[in-house]
Amino acid sequence: MNPLVNFFLIIPMFFASFLFGQEETLSFSSMGTIWSVHFKANNKSIDKNHILSKLLQISSNYDETFSDWSKESELRKLEKLDLKTMVKPSPL
Repeated sequence: MNPLVNFFLIIPMFFASFLFGQEETLSFSSMGTIWSVHFKANNKSIDKNHILSKLLQISSNYDETFSDWSKESELRKLEKLDLKTMVKPSPL
């Protein structure tokens, strides 16, 4: 499944628990910055580790595509190609 679709499937969980539960924060580092996601949740209904894992997975896919420092990123590979070379775009 497309990582962006995964991201938008997670969003309704945050809104569903917005009115109920205690405030929670998930923080992680990706793409050269620190990200924080703030939400309200009922600890019994939301698996924070699962959400954090999904967020890391999605951000990692974007990092692997657009990173300008990683020699393995899609962006770096495209920069090395001749302008006349036809390339199929990534699914992102």
